[in-house]
Amino acid sequence: MSDTHYPDVMTIDEAAAYLRVHPQTIRRRVKDGTLPGARIGRTWRVRRIDLDRFLSGELREERK
Repeated sequence: MSDTHYPDVMTIDEAAAYLRVHPQTIRRRVKDGTLPGARIGRTWRVRRIDLDRFLSGELREERK
């Protein structure tokens, strides 16, 4: 599936679908700071570019 079907900013469920993981996995990564996210009201949002960087390993290297 092309990533053009996904918005630039995603909910936890959308991010999980994008990476094909369980939503709890995304939620844990956001809460522990491994994956950048912003809390808007009661829900979290994650940028697609950050998901791509996380997947490529760029974010892990920046944290060191």
